Amino acid sequence: MRIHSDFTRFAGATDAEQVVLRLGPQLSRLFGGRPFDDLRVARVTPRKHGGYTIQYRIDSEPGTPPYLCGHLLGDGEPVPSYAERDNPAVIRDDELGLVMPIFPFDPRLAALSFVCSPEGAAEMLADDGDATATVLAYRLEKRCVVRCELVSGGAKNRVVAKVVPRSRLQKFVSGHQQLHEAMDVAGPDTDLTIPRILRVVGDRGAYVMEEVPGPSLYAIVDADHAVTAYAAAGRAMRRFHGLPRPVDRLRTGVDELAQLDAWIARIAPMFPDVAAVFIDCQLRIRDAAGSVVTSGAPTSLVHGDFYDKQVHHAPGRTTVLDTDNLTGGDATQDLGNFSAHVRLRQLQDPGRAAALSSCLHAFEEAYGARTQDAARRINWWRSATLLRLAGLYALRPRWRHLVPALLEEVDSCIRSGAIVR
Repeated sequence: MRIHSDFTRFAGATDAEQVVLRLGPQLSRLFGGRPFDDLRVARVTPRKHGGYTIQYRIDSEPGTPPYLCGHLLGDGEPVPSYAERDNPAVIRDDELGLVMPIFPFDPRLAALSFVCSPEGAAEMLADDGDATATVLAYRLEKRCVVRCELVSGGAKNRVVAKVVPRSRLQKFVSGHQQLHEAMDVAGPDTDLTIPRILRVVGDRGAYVMEEVPGPSLYAIVDADHAVTAYAAAGRAMRRFHGLPRPVDRLRTGVDELAQLDAWIARIAPMFPDVAAVFIDCQLRIRDAAGSVVTSGAPTSLVHGDFYDKQVHHAPGRTTVLDTDNLTGGDATQDLGNFSAHVRLRQLQDPGRAAALSSCLHAFEEAYGARTQDAARRINWWRSATLLRLAGLYALRPRWRHLVPALLEEVDSCIRSGAIVR
């Protein structure tokens, strides 16, 4: 699947071999002569005002960053002020228009370097001991999740700190607290757990949460208890969707169509071999949207980004993570999103396809009986998610070969009018 010649900067910045040739010497000088021939492109996401954020991964060793992230600037976008030549924490390639802050420097997460230090980890733990910090997840200029740990007398004290832009800290904290208030109003239940905020460290732009036990659903497909875990997730989401809605904003099919329009406007010109298929799927999803948008489905609490990596399972506890995108709307959008991601996993690892089908069936059965109308709405949201995933994974070299299969899934989903497994 070729990239159009108008996008040579994008092609160069997402070609790991080219990046190493261009930036490897600078990176090696920064990190003690370490070769970076194992660098690979992990994630590519569009930025709102043009350009892309690219996350590179390396086999991390002591003294090297766990992530290398860069902004591929949009056409005509000026180099940001933090990336001036005298900043030793930034690498630039002006020909590509690539600006790479070197972790843990982040222009919007001012306290990230401190939180990732032993002193910062101890502060997150509210302890004076010799603490360690482990980065669990990172998105340049958006958030970083850090496990802070202190071992004393054989006992472990662990928390998870989430560092976000200070301008957004209160919004995230308030939304989380409102969700717990809604759970308290609904009454006790063992099916669903949301991590609690232990404290807010406002001057660091961080809030500290309890560590979540157990692996994600994504990580346990091969385990003997996988079907049980997916069923528990179905019950958890049934509970979640029944909570009082603590937010006023709504997300509807109209919003989804607008997002798809923006996606296709960017993706189709980049990949001429499949541009017509992207546009055809987009138009057919729009044609099928009328009855979904006007269906009169009950307005529920919606997670907004629900998929297999957002659920962790341990005996007696199912935890749903990352509730920063809470909204109101038709609950079937969460179910369609989840189902589409399971199909993506099947395409990524065909050897697990049968196991994943059993897991999805267990999730659906545990969530509860659905009307024919609900199944139709789930199918619509699933098809829209599959098209978004096709666009997203077209940007990632490792998974670009899956795009035709994802587009075929969209076609099948639209034609079937029912849940596709």
